[in-house]
Amino acid sequence: MLALLAVIWGSAFPGLKVLGEVLDPYQMTWFRYAPFPIVYGVWIALRRRDVLRRVPGNDWLAMGLLGCVGVIGYHFPLNWGLHDSGDGVSVTAATGAILIATTPLWTLLLSVATGKERLRPLALAGSLVAFAGVAVVVFFGRGEAELTVARKALVILIAPVCWSIYSVYTRPLVQRHGGLFTTGVTLSMGALTLVPLGVWWGTEPLAAMEPRHWAWLAFLAFLSTILGYAMWNHALKQRTASQVAVYVYFNPVVAAIVGVTFLGEHLTAWFVGGSALVLGGVVLVNQSRLNAARPAADAKPA
Repeated sequence: MLALLAVIWGSAFPGLKVLGEVLDPYQMTWFRYAPFPIVYGVWIALRRRDVLRRVPGNDWLAMGLLGCVGVIGYHFPLNWGLHDSGDGVSVTAATGAILIATTPLWTLLLSVATGKERLRPLALAGSLVAFAGVAVVVFFGRGEAELTVARKALVILIAPVCWSIYSVYTRPLVQRHGGLFTTGVTLSMGALTLVPLGVWWGTEPLAAMEPRHWAWLAFLAFLSTILGYAMWNHALKQRTASQVAVYVYFNPVVAAIVGVTFLGEHLTAWFVGGSALVLGGVVLVNQSRLNAARPAADAKPA
């Protein structure tokens, strides 16, 4: 199942590139997330009404704010960086995926800054290696320095930063209310903040869509988002977080394969080398966090 999820999430980046031919970055977010609160709202009403009644007011406020971070803070920068606004300047699907793969680095740095974790030597080394790779991908990913493309790539980095904030601060909510419930409520609330924009746009932006655009929109809305988060939360129940995280490393690989095959994107030696540094650094960071968690787990009473 996790291998399938890696294929789904990795393919989402080329899908955003195709959908960006007819929708702007903000419309893509709205139409992708419009079905989310409906589907999860029905699921919560049928299966989690008891949990819903127990959520205190402060948690509702936290979930609303984190939902905005997870939906708007993540998707607006990502979609903007991947979108070609007509000037021919945009980030490739593979580059977008490798930048999103830095999420564990930002999560670590945020956890260290808030006193939740210590920065161990292996994690520090991994972070330095990964950020060196990011610099290579951002500034030389196309084989030569292109500052206009680099600017878009740097904006995309806002997305993993926002997702790390979302991940760190939803942990207490997940412990109290459950993973899928917390994901469903937070992202539904984030999606509902876009309703005024959706009402303003109406269905007019959809008029220019061809069958392939509709296919990608359905893929992003139902497979990548609604089903994807359900699969992710189910996997976390069956395996450890470190085991699940391994499969995320394949997202950029899938994005690169799909981008090259169907979008005609080109991978330069600079991009491949920089990506290897990013993924290698992320592996070191995750290994360091796993090593740190083992003594704590061993110390817990039976």
